Amino acid sequence: MISRLLPTTALALLLAGCGSRPAGVPLDRSLAELVPSDTVLLAGVRMDVLRATPVYRKWVGDNPVVNLDKFAREMGLDPRKDVSELLIASDGKRPVVLARGEFPVERLEEMLVRSGAKKTPYRGRALIGSGDAAVVFLNSRTAAAGPPAVLRAALDGAGGVPQGFRDRLKTVAPETQIWLLASGVMPMLGK
Repeated sequence: MISRLLPTTALALLLAGCGSRPAGVPLDRSLAELVPSDTVLLAGVRMDVLRATPVYRKWVGDNPVVNLDKFAREMGLDPRKDVSELLIASDGKRPVVLARGEFPVERLEEMLVRSGAKKTPYRGRALIGSGDAAVVFLNSRTAAAGPPAVLRAALDGAGGVPQGFRDRLKTVAPETQIWLLASGVMPMLGK
C-alpha cells in the first residue's frame, strides 16, 4: 500500500512546487522597458492589489475627495479606479512616473492642450507639456510623465530596468502593494 502511495505523493509534491508563486514583484513589461538605464531609485505601487486592502477601502474607497473628484469629472480619469500600476524611477535628480491603466487618451490630450500645454510630436507619439514636465501616452493603457528629455530617451529605447534592480525585485513578494528600492549612494534629492 505504501509503495503505491509513494510515487503519487512524490508527484503531488513535485507539482505543488511547480505551481508555487512567482519570485519577486512582477513588473509590467511595457513599463519596465521605459525605466531609464541610469535609475538609482525605483518604486512601485500595484494599485489593483492596494485597492483590495481593508485600509484602502476604509480610508479611500468611495469616500469623497473634493479635488480628486473634480479632477475625475473634468478629465474623465479617476486614478482611484482607472490606474492599475505605477512605477516611479529616478536618477536622483529627475523622476519619471510610468503608469498602466485605462486612459481616455484623446480627452486627456485635448484637456492638457486646452490648459496651455504644448503638444510636440516625437517618434509617432505626442509629448504634451511645458518646460521641464510632459506626459506621453503610448496607448490607451500606458502613460509616462516626467522631463521631456527622459521621455524622449525612453521612446528611443535607451532604457530598461538596470540589472541590479532586476535581481533585487526578485526579493519583493508579489502581493506587495507598495515597494521602494534604491541603489548605491544617491545624490541629495532637491539640490
